[in-house]
Amino acid sequence: MIQGKVNQDDPFATASEVQEIKETKIFGRIYNGRYWLPDVTDPLAWSPGSFGAKPMPRGYMRTSNLISAYSELRALMNWEEEMIMIGLCDRPDLIARLSELPRDVNGRLAFRDARAIAESALQAVKADRWSVIGTAYHKALEVRLETGALIGTAEIREGITALEAHMRDCLFRPEPSLAERIVVNAKTKTAGRFDVPVWDYRDGPAVLRMADLKTKRKEFWSVLEQRAQLANYAYADGMWDEDRCCYVTMPNFAKDWGVLLHLPQGPKADESIAGIPALQRMDLIKGWATAQRAREVVDDRAEAKSAPMLRTLPIEPVPLDTREAILRRLSLVASFVEGSRVVMSCRPPEDMSTAELAAAVDASVARLKNLA
Repeated sequence: MIQGKVNQDDPFATASEVQEIKETKIFGRIYNGRYWLPDVTDPLAWSPGSFGAKPMPRGYMRTSNLISAYSELRALMNWEEEMIMIGLCDRPDLIARLSELPRDVNGRLAFRDARAIAESALQAVKADRWSVIGTAYHKALEVRLETGALIGTAEIREGITALEAHMRDCLFRPEPSLAERIVVNAKTKTAGRFDVPVWDYRDGPAVLRMADLKTKRKEFWSVLEQRAQLANYAYADGMWDEDRCCYVTMPNFAKDWGVLLHLPQGPKADESIAGIPALQRMDLIKGWATAQRAREVVDDRAEAKSAPMLRTLPIEPVPLDTREAILRRLSLVASFVEGSRVVMSCRPPEDMSTAELAAAVDASVARLKNLA
């Protein structure tokens, strides 16, 4: 259940009687950035109408969020810094706002205030336009597979047509019945929705390969994340059937390699207004190893931030109430003032005589005099 609207429609309800309306979560949808789905290891979740199946606590992490543990962020951060500087140059009012922000005792700006100005600078140069266009490309491909219709701008329509032709030249055929399906991977505790698998006719009988569309304008910095994402899909344990509300058996995807469908956005140097499509082979064996390591990294980070673990970190001073503790502490005294404080803190146990304590104090004094 999730929090919904507050019922304020009843004109006779008092303030104390107004109750929060609960909304039932629907399997297969995303809430708070996670897929709400039943536990794929629950046998009930494999029967049609699995409304009684046990849901995964907090939902399944999205595959893209898991793989982001391996994100190559240097190029992205350099690009974002450049866009922010351009945006500030174009918007002197943002610079004025920035100069008025209060600073703390260390001369630092409040993160939220500074980030809000940075976001405004990015919007000034429309830095998110490529992600918006990328979403449009994906929607156009989805409609093309479902209905055969071409939608979108002239660039998008031309790009989808060029991608289809290039796939045919490479002896690949998309499988529309498996487009936009949600799969769950129990080992990495993730769920994700892939674009469209393809049939590979290059060598003998057709082989079903996992594929995903990417619309990045430039060449990839690396394909570490892309192949891990494809592998996490191909090695999944179950596919969610939204109509029957249950998991169904995974198709027989090839586990050796998948296909990256790269359709760059933006005009090219030739007469074409769309990017030149390319298909790239993604090593799923290496990708699966990366995905599993990403799960370990995410778990390590979660454990390192957990309150119970953090409470065990502080190392407190050792109580001077045992013979061993007193003798060790006196042997570490670095000044006469400190020695006096340590002696005042001692609570000698019954097995430590006054003479032994005095001898330990004398030894510490003699050591300090020799150091002086």
